[in-house]
Amino acid sequence: MPDDGTGASRPWPPGVVGPPGVLLPLQFPSLGHLDARIARALALANDVEGLRLNTIRRWQYAATNFRTFLVEARVADRFLRGQLSEQLTILDDWIAWLRTVRELSQVSIRSYWTGLAAVFARISRIDAVANPWAYRPVPRATPALPRFLSRKTAVAVLRYVQDCDAASNLERTRNVVVVGLMLLAGLRRQETMNLCMSDVDLAQGTLRIRRGKGRHGGRDRFAYMPPQLSQFVEAYLDARRQARRLNAAFLVAATEDRPLALMTVRRLFMRISQAVGEPVTPHALRHTCGSLLREAGVSPQLCMDLLGHRSVAMLLHYSHTFNGEQAQAASRLRLDDPV
Repeated sequence: MPDDGTGASRPWPPGVVGPPGVLLPLQFPSLGHLDARIARALALANDVEGLRLNTIRRWQYAATNFRTFLVEARVADRFLRGQLSEQLTILDDWIAWLRTVRELSQVSIRSYWTGLAAVFARISRIDAVANPWAYRPVPRATPALPRFLSRKTAVAVLRYVQDCDAASNLERTRNVVVVGLMLLAGLRRQETMNLCMSDVDLAQGTLRIRRGKGRHGGRDRFAYMPPQLSQFVEAYLDARRQARRLNAAFLVAATEDRPLALMTVRRLFMRISQAVGEPVTPHALRHTCGSLLREAGVSPQLCMDLLGHRSVAMLLHYSHTFNGEQAQAASRLRLDDPV
């Protein structure tokens, strides 16, 4: 039997429904014991599994949010006593609380849910206890965001960041590069923000991606810049030199010599979405890059390498069909003439 933090084993309480002889109930003597168990699961995910720090932080934030709900709704004792039927009701109440009290979007609610479900899946596996999250479906993130952009919309996105008002040439060229890295090189948002100056080789047209998404902390790979993206990067580096930015991060703030902030990127995509009249996300740009590569006639194996995938199945998930497309050579991958 797993330890509850006091050294005593935990029997099944009355009224618990679960697979007898297989799983024990998920119960804790206090919120402090629950906090300690979550902290241990997060430490194991970091130290043993080697998951990315951003993933651990997202899970921790979800756990903190759930704890706040347990306290504010005064249901902590009910959740901790280990009766699965009550725990499932409390999870439903948590979702309602996120939606009505916190007024979060469906996407944010789904993110909280999946983060906390990952934590308790590890607790369940290690301690052989019931996982309430396994008995409820993941909340749907509706309305669904588009998985990729049409070529027309992609061109509109690129034109917007090239032509919109900016506080400085550094800010404008940086925003163009942010979009270009995702749209023309297929980088994920975090991969884009993690780039260092030493990772960008303009002469070779390469981008070194360190610890990209994946198991055990991800793996290193190289992404490649089409000529159009190389021109964007060259213009940005020139503006960066003129602004005397010396930070080791590749993408920097417009007003200070510090790395680009996540909130700045989020605000940029909010403006882009408003300008083009439909939701635009960093991941939609990555999906669009995969479709552009396939449209250009790039082989599946090369597409896998360029996007950092390990299987053709995942590549197909990122590859979509444009209306009226014709095969093109990879070197002709363009959205519009560069400014």
